[in-house]
Amino acid sequence: MRYALLLLLMLLPAQALWALSPAETRHLLVRSGFDDSPEVYQTWLALAREDAVARLLSSTTTEPVVPPPDWALQPVLGIYKEVQRTGEPRRDVAQRVRQQQGIWQRELEDWVLANAVLGHNPLAERMTAFWHNHFVSSSGKVKNAQLLYRQHRFLRAHALGNFGDLLQGVVRDPAMLLYLDNRQNRKGHPNENLAREILELFSMGEGHYSEQDIREGARALTGWSIDGDMAFQVRKKQHDDGLKTIFGQHGRFDGDDLVRLILQQPATAEFIVSKLWREFISPEPDVILVQAWAREFREHNYAIQPLLRRLFNSDAFWHPENRGVLIKSPLQLLAGTARAFSAQPRDYRPWVVAMRRMGQWPLNPPNVKGWAGQEDWIDASRWLTRRSFLTRLLSAPPSPQAGMKPVGMKRTDASAWAAYGENLPLAQLQDFLLPLSPAEPPGKRANRESTVRHWTLDPVYHLY
Repeated sequence: MRYALLLLLMLLPAQALWALSPAETRHLLVRSGFDDSPEVYQTWLALAREDAVARLLSSTTTEPVVPPPDWALQPVLGIYKEVQRTGEPRRDVAQRVRQQQGIWQRELEDWVLANAVLGHNPLAERMTAFWHNHFVSSSGKVKNAQLLYRQHRFLRAHALGNFGDLLQGVVRDPAMLLYLDNRQNRKGHPNENLAREILELFSMGEGHYSEQDIREGARALTGWSIDGDMAFQVRKKQHDDGLKTIFGQHGRFDGDDLVRLILQQPATAEFIVSKLWREFISPEPDVILVQAWAREFREHNYAIQPLLRRLFNSDAFWHPENRGVLIKSPLQLLAGTARAFSAQPRDYRPWVVAMRRMGQWPLNPPNVKGWAGQEDWIDASRWLTRRSFLTRLLSAPPSPQAGMKPVGMKRTDASAWAAYGENLPLAQLQDFLLPLSPAEPPGKRANRESTVRHWTLDPVYHLY
């Protein structure tokens, strides 16, 4: 009997032996993107782990599927230019521009969420959100939706590209130069905000640079500013071209040189690898693996995709102990639920308002460190907001308060819970919905609809 079983296993294709289970499929796709529909998950079930990761990384498109608002592609609306163009009093122009920017900012927030819900490449959406929370700026201080849109498009375009290109672009980004006050960074009067945050938050982390490195880095960035059209400009008269000493190296360094020197430091790769570990694997990185992956990251000239391939193929990523140890952000919760239950928002504004109540205001993080995530996403008030929104979102009939309409459901009078994977075994659906067993099992008399509802409202649904 034993030999017959061995012979049978030998005759089976290797793919069948190592094919993803429903739980593994969910783990890979939710960790790298968002929750999705059972129909999407089923297309991955026949793949082995490495093949699934290869498929995940095969799509390099980062283009948004939702067209941006018309104003996003127009010349930047600024007070100075408007005064010149119209001849109106500056106070009147300033008020009109602020009102217009406020409207555009709300439209930009809706657009960002819409792409997360509808995007064809969830990994690109997640990585764009990751870099936004790494290279932090905020609408509250920048106050220009067009600059924030351009920053978003830059981060999106390079989300799966190269970290060096990202860092190089960010120090030239007008929204970032405004946010970190580099227009006030002039020869003889350096402003250290941008230099400090580049070292501490954007590249190396605390403890891997000196105060002298910050001071000299600020001198390297003097004169890096914006012109009257709100585009990047080096103001040569304001740039300090004197000798500087950064990380023990001497030269007449400018901003580009500062980035080059940062990328030479081993701490930079380790800092980025650690952040990606906490984003995709667990809250506590493995120091030995981080160091090894960081060396490879530098050897690949800071290419992001080879690092992600290493991460998603690692034993640490797949280890059962690392499942369900991360807490979904409001963006992940809302976009993932919409994708999972094939529900398309009729109006994204109520969703963005709900995200704000859950602690995540799109494009407006609380400070330069961004959203801390994990336990910060959950307190008594935010927990109630999460549960009540899910209840309104998925109940029948679709709730006007949630701004929903059913999409891809066979019965418009049925709740989303009843329509979820209605042709699949219930046991398989639990693996598609939850990373772990529910905190409390459904009641013995629960039917299919109430069971799916119970799982969605279970605390474990908020983990990934």
